[in-house]
Amino acid sequence: MANSRKAHPVSVNLSLKLFQTDNLTDFVQLVLEKIELDPQLLELEITESMVLYDINDIIRQLEVIRGLGVKISMDDFGTGYSSIGLLDRIPIDSLKLDRLFTNDLETPSKRAIIHAILLMAETLQLDVIAEGVENKEHIESLTKLGCTIMQGYFYSKPMENKEVDKWIQSNELVPLN
Repeated sequence: MANSRKAHPVSVNLSLKLFQTDNLTDFVQLVLEKIELDPQLLELEITESMVLYDINDIIRQLEVIRGLGVKISMDDFGTGYSSIGLLDRIPIDSLKLDRLFTNDLETPSKRAIIHAILLMAETLQLDVIAEGVENKEHIESLTKLGCTIMQGYFYSKPMENKEVDKWIQSNELVPLN
């Protein structure tokens, strides 16, 4: 992208149907070329249950996509059929911790689970992104637990494409300190 301002990554949810076409990698490469997007600025999101469809085929396709430089994250981690036993095989870059964990941060059991996920992710060299961050208390609690990447209504509600550039220009990210 020939643009002087800082480029921000784009996340796109994938459906199982896209994997089943067996054209996903060609499609991703075509889109990257057509819109002249740096592959490192694209993050494709899969769900836990997706990988249970045909684990070897999904892994094969994800490896090729990651070979293009595209990031892969597992969205809504902790809510589907758990793929925790497969995390060391699935070629992903990050786990997106579902909002059900963020909504209940005051309970010791939720904090213990988040802490365990963060330790596991660190060992597997995965980023953890907490979803559902709605207030400063969420940010403070998650930061104390060691989670430093967050998203949610605290930062912005969903918006139309035309609103995104305007929002980026008028907002700075909220510091964690």
